[in-house]
Amino acid sequence: MRRLVADVDTGIDDMLALIYLATRHRAGEIELAGVTTIAGNTTVDQVAVNTRWVLDLCGCSDVPVGLGPTAPVCLPLTTTPETHGDDGLGYARPPREVSEGLLVDCGEPTGRVLTTTDVWEAAFRHGPADFVATGPLTSVAMNPELVSRFDSLTVMGGAVDYRGNTTPTAEWNFWVDPDAAAMTLNETRQRGWDVTLCHLGVTETILVTPDDIARWGLPGELGTLVKDALRFYFEFHDNEGIGYCAQVHDLLAVMVALGAVSYGTVDKVLAAVPDDRGAITTATPADEDREHVAHGKSAMVHVLDSVDPDDVRAETQRTFATLTPTR
Repeated sequence: MRRLVADVDTGIDDMLALIYLATRHRAGEIELAGVTTIAGNTTVDQVAVNTRWVLDLCGCSDVPVGLGPTAPVCLPLTTTPETHGDDGLGYARPPREVSEGLLVDCGEPTGRVLTTTDVWEAAFRHGPADFVATGPLTSVAMNPELVSRFDSLTVMGGAVDYRGNTTPTAEWNFWVDPDAAAMTLNETRQRGWDVTLCHLGVTETILVTPDDIARWGLPGELGTLVKDALRFYFEFHDNEGIGYCAQVHDLLAVMVALGAVSYGTVDKVLAAVPDDRGAITTATPADEDREHVAHGKSAMVHVLDSVDPDDVRAETQRTFATLTPTR
C-alpha cells in the first residue's frame, strides 16, 4: 500500500486535496501517514486548524497533524485573504473547538502540539513513504536530511516556460518563499532527489465548477464546508476574468503523487532566477549534473507537461462517491 505524507497550507484547493487523500485513506486504498502544515495561504496556526477540521470531517482523526515554520526562510510571511478568505477556507469558519484536536497524536492525547519533524519521524518508523508539498517549500528547505528519506517528492509550484500567477514570471508558492524554492532545487541537484513538479502550465487546466459540487453530493458539515469554501473561490476566479469556476492545483498534485491519473513529464534541470523572486528557469546541465546521472542519481526534475482534466474529474468523482462524512 502506498504511504504518503502531505505538507499543506490549507487553503481551498488544499482542502480538496486533503478530502481526496483522507477518503482514500479511510477506504484503505492508501495510508495517509501524516499531514504537516506550513505558513502560506494563511498563518501556520490557522492552517493547522483548517487541516484538522477537514480530516476530522472525513473520519480521519487517526491522521496526525504537525505544525511547521511560522514564516518563510528569510522573508516575512505574505498570506492571501483575497484568494482564500480571512481564515483560508473562503466563507467557511472552523469551529473554535477544532483547535483541541491538534493535541491528538493518532487518537491519543499528548498534551502538546506536534511538529513537522515529529510527524515525519513517526511516518518513517512504519515504513517507506512518499511526500507531496502543496504549499511553500519552507519545511523541505529547512529539513533536507529528513526529506532525503522519502522515496519521492511531488511539488505543486513554479511556472516552467509559462506565465506566473503572482508576477509575470512567478507562481505564488515559489514567490512567497523564493529562498526555499531555490534551496529545494539546489538540493535536488546535489542529492539526486526524485522530484516531480506540478507547475502552473498544467495545474491551471484543472477546474472545478458548481456542477461538480452537485455531482459530488457531499452531505452534512463536510458538504457545507466545500460549498462555502468553493463559492468564495469561484467568486475570486470570476473577478480575475477566469470565469465562475476554480483552478484546483493541489488536487492534481496529490493525484500525481499517488499515480492516480495518467500524466506526462519532461525531465529538466531547473534553477532559480537570480533577482527575480520565485521565478525558475531551465538550466544548462553542469558537469556535476552529468556526474549524478552517470552514477544513477538524477539531477533532473520531472516537470509535468500533460494531463487529461477529464481523468482528474473522473477520479475525483470516483473517490468522493465513496465518502460518508462523519457528520
